[in-house]
Amino acid sequence: HLIPLTSGDGVVYNGRSGALVKLSPGAFARCEALLSSTPKGKPFSTSVEGDNLFAHLVAGSFVVEEDFDELAFIEDQYNRERSHSQFLLTILPTFGCNLGCDYCFVGKKKGAMDRERQDQIIEFVTKRFATQKFPSMAVDWFGGEPLLALPAIEYLSRAFLDLCAKYDTPYSAQVITNGTMISDKAVDVMTNAGIDRLQITLDGLKEIHDVRRPSKLRVISSFEQTILGLGRVVGKFVIRLRINVDKHNLPEAWRLLDFFDEQGWLGADKAFYPYLARISPFTEAC
Repeated sequence: HLIPLTSGDGVVYNGRSGALVKLSPGAFARCEALLSSTPKGKPFSTSVEGDNLFAHLVAGSFVVEEDFDELAFIEDQYNRERSHSQFLLTILPTFGCNLGCDYCFVGKKKGAMDRERQDQIIEFVTKRFATQKFPSMAVDWFGGEPLLALPAIEYLSRAFLDLCAKYDTPYSAQVITNGTMISDKAVDVMTNAGIDRLQITLDGLKEIHDVRRPSKLRVISSFEQTILGLGRVVGKFVIRLRINVDKHNLPEAWRLLDFFDEQGWLGADKAFYPYLARISPFTEAC
């Protein structure tokens, strides 16, 4: 993929190798000329191979040997990664949520996972461990608001930790939460469940966040609830603080960073990492 930049420079990217090369205007133009000088699948002429840029194209797999089977390589790479990859599960213990965010893709679904389904998950994981060796296991607790289903997290995590101990497999887990349900009990459950990472969302200070991510009870400030929850977990868990931004609230994101700094949460020892997540419209109407 050849991508011209507004500065006149250009970037060349290879989707198989992942190589990304930024070139000066002259080198980018020469690269375009080199790659277009010969039809794909046909060998380059000896004169082209003498260009000093050619060696860089070979190194990044932009140019390959004539007998190199790229499809076979990709299939082999895929199978190799699958046979040695981490065992990763994303589990929704509930569709229920206490917030009514206007951009939520889950929508108005509701309902919690029953014990029968929890036992089915444990059976599934047990069979996987019996038939395959994993370098590690990781669980993402998602929803809805997963902390509304603490008993399910507790029950399933106990089984996962026992299996990982039995098979000598490292285990880790994260919760993707709106942050409003982080009580002292929730902290204890998460700690005992092997959870070490949290993703929490704030879209701005109180006047912005409460409009974009309102509590369904209406009388409770979701911003204030989330800040109370953060106070219980900053410094105890790795926290990735997601700030959903669009044209309506982008300027407020910087005020939020100032607020985090005032709380003392941005120190190097806090493991507190804010980041921006861009929201885009699905259609002109939505």
